[in-house]
Amino acid sequence: ADWWSLWIGLASFLIAILLVFIVPYDHSSYRAKYIIPRPMRWETNPFDAWDWYSLLGTFLLLGYFCSLYLAAMLCMGKLAKNPASMHAKGFFCMGGIATLSLWVGSNRWCSLNGLSYSIWSILFGMIITNTP
Repeated sequence: ADWWSLWIGLASFLIAILLVFIVPYDHSSYRAKYIIPRPMRWETNPFDAWDWYSLLGTFLLLGYFCSLYLAAMLCMGKLAKNPASMHAKGFFCMGGIATLSLWVGSNRWCSLNGLSYSIWSILFGMIITNTP
């Protein structure tokens, strides 16, 4: 069971390497900073953080990592107790919260004042766990 974290880490590293070498971009462009899909920096309109590459790429990466997670759970025999759909729902809920934290944390004002995505993740986690 301990080996699965290494295999998932290797698969994650490989997809990052593929993205870096396959996606065409100019080294001086804005895309060079955001070659791995994620929300970009925004100031007043939160939807400025997304373009087609970031939005589609984020969903594809979440799907890829969910399939890795479910494959590991299947090989470890953990899907006999709970169905894969329950694990997938939980994975996409946590991925959604993480993406929301990245989105809010990429605001220019938040970044300048130290309110990074990690602070927003902790805040969202505290709200969720303390909600009755």
